[in-house]
Amino acid sequence: MMTTLKLLNLIKSLQLRQKLGRSMLCIFLYGLSTAALADTVSLINGDRLSGRILKLGDAKLIIETDYAGELSIALDKVSSVTTDAAIDLRLKSGETLRAALLSDTNGKVLVDGKRLALSELNYIVAKPEEKVSAEKEAFHGRAEASIESLQNKTQTRYAEVDLNLTWQRNKWRHTVDVKKRNDSEDGEKTEDSQKLEYSVDYFLTPEWFTRGNNFYQRDRVTADSDLHYNGLGLGKKLWKDENGSWEVIATYNKLVIGSRPTQVGLNTWLISTEYKHKFENEKWDVYAKADALFPQHIPVKLILQSEAGLRYQLNAQIYLTAKLMVDVIGFSGGNLKNHSYKLGIGTKW
Repeated sequence: MMTTLKLLNLIKSLQLRQKLGRSMLCIFLYGLSTAALADTVSLINGDRLSGRILKLGDAKLIIETDYAGELSIALDKVSSVTTDAAIDLRLKSGETLRAALLSDTNGKVLVDGKRLALSELNYIVAKPEEKVSAEKEAFHGRAEASIESLQNKTQTRYAEVDLNLTWQRNKWRHTVDVKKRNDSEDGEKTEDSQKLEYSVDYFLTPEWFTRGNNFYQRDRVTADSDLHYNGLGLGKKLWKDENGSWEVIATYNKLVIGSRPTQVGLNTWLISTEYKHKFENEKWDVYAKADALFPQHIPVKLILQSEAGLRYQLNAQIYLTAKLMVDVIGFSGGNLKNHSYKLGIGTKW
């Protein structure tokens, strides 16, 4: 017959086993939930990494792991990727979607049932402080100066100053661009022009926005060279990431050419585009922009002003720039073209 002491010891032993069983079950379930809430990266050498994917794009993948911190991996070393939840993706075509990545092979993943290469996808986790600042406002500017002197049969001098300011607050974006240029040949001015452009954008979605624009140009040397237009239209960000963006805008404008009493007023379409991209080393960046006016009911069919350039960052604020500018006036019977090259120095803030 079991004594009272033995019975008490047996009861305590059973209670201890129950507690240990519950503890082991909790640890097991926690392990399952932790594993389930991790993204997985499969490498071509057979290794696997678990953690949180921070970036996918620009030929690399960045994952944050518990033990090694952030790791950057070249995409050509990645076999496939699996995410624990849906993420916001941007395709190279500009299409955006929200979906989870399912593992495939040979550098590909399954997205909504479609087999896509990792190189076609772009995904970046914005830092909390970046999200807050984006919701409030952002102000940045750029100022450039170019001076050039050529001594051939004649002495030619060029001087140009360009100021660009952008202020964005919530869904509104304001841009001001001011440019002044002075050219001379053998001491005689051949151009003394000023350009002033202002645009205001309202973002309907992260990609689509409406635009109101106002442009004025005048050359004090050339008679009846005034050009003024203002209009309304629609624009779209074809793509945007941490390294650059590309936008296209179409507006319908009221155009005024010349000065009184010989002013000519007419309607015109304006197609504008702006592209910029910063390279991985963050020292070099390229840009290009163009404005093409298509006047109606006059012999002039096209007025194009375009610019493309390369910048090299000396430090956080100062950079060197080289740019090509091309202006075209198109008629029914031919074109008038003017192009120039400039080397200069600039600052940004």
